[in-house]
Amino acid sequence: MKLPEPLKGHLATILVTAIAGLIVFFATKIYHDISAPLLAHVVPAISNATLLSACLLLLLLVILFAAWVIYLHRIHKQPTPSQLWEKFHDRFGDFDAELGLWRHKSKKGYFCPNCKVKGIESQMRETATHISCLVKDCLYWVQKPQPELALANTSLEGQQTKPSLRPGIEIVPPPKD
Repeated sequence: MKLPEPLKGHLATILVTAIAGLIVFFATKIYHDISAPLLAHVVPAISNATLLSACLLLLLLVILFAAWVIYLHRIHKQPTPSQLWEKFHDRFGDFDAELGLWRHKSKKGYFCPNCKVKGIESQMRETATHISCLVKDCLYWVQKPQPELALANTSLEGQQTKPSLRPGIEIVPPPKD
């Protein structure tokens, strides 16, 4: 006989459930057969003070068990996504506004702002002319400030002027090292 496909996937679950149900059924039958003589002959022979002590001991055990469960729950509690996000952002220190890059509190070098927004801590590679992100999908890079360019952009009065792009100049990606 061939079983249908949906039944094959749930066959183990059905069998385990059926066996567990049979075990519970026979366990309750045995419990009722044993507890009837106990309740009829032994429990009336126990004094009220002893029953009260046993009940208080059981109450104390229940309270201790509840406290233990609460303690374990608090220890193994996972941080919320907002707590994880805040913890991630706390790793970074100063933001270099001139380059538009982040510095890390405990590591040297610059870190990619695009990757930081995505929750990735990506240290950037520095070369002689530029700083580039190492993440394949990011491709973020910044040209390093050139000191000779800053000197060339100083006017005669000694005031610093910003370099301007002329029409027709294209910004190309940095060369691969």
